[in-house]
Amino acid sequence: MTEAFDFAGFTEMVCQVFCQELHGDRTPLAVVAATRRATALAEATLAENLADDIHPMACAAGCATCCVINVGVLFPEVLSITEFLGRRLSRFEVAKLQKEIEELYQVTRWLDEEDRLMVRRNCSFLDAAGTCSIYPVRPLLCRSVTSTDADACRGALTATVFGEQALVLMNLFQKSLMEAAYLGVARGLDSLGLDSRGARLTAAMHYCLVQPAASDAYAAGQSLPALA
Repeated sequence: MTEAFDFAGFTEMVCQVFCQELHGDRTPLAVVAATRRATALAEATLAENLADDIHPMACAAGCATCCVINVGVLFPEVLSITEFLGRRLSRFEVAKLQKEIEELYQVTRWLDEEDRLMVRRNCSFLDAAGTCSIYPVRPLLCRSVTSTDADACRGALTATVFGEQALVLMNLFQKSLMEAAYLGVARGLDSLGLDSRGARLTAAMHYCLVQPAASDAYAAGQSLPALA
């Protein structure tokens, strides 16, 4: 039963899995592999516990209603996204994406959660059809956001823009599980002496793209600058 799930124990499990993957190897690719293994564990655990869920998610490709909010990430997740894109995009496509991220960064870097929502600027990783182009390696906190009703989700976000409040029915188990996984990775980073601070996805991606040496520096244990 999901009601009795041990989220604290799961956080520790993710921490151990992450650290085991990095044992004796601190290269950027090893950090990426550890991050993906931790994410895979979270997804497998989610699937096991939602097998009999009577409230299926309405989230699907092309529904990008929530992709206008700030998303918190750990830097290893950014390394995973960067590696993923590097294998799939041409130089021209990377340059185009970098420009789009730069533009979004400049527009949103100082905005709080409510103001970020009001500018209605989509995540740089959405394609023309509203599909997430980094879906296999999307951040854990992206995975935590769900809705059982797409129309209600759109209505709630619109209400927020007008200073009103509306509830969004979501899967709280999934939210708690992915947040526990995030904490587990962060705890693993701490134990390994790596920077475990969170940052906004756009800011962290901007930094990683304009500082190509950042991945090696990070894996070597150097702290990142504060990313607005």
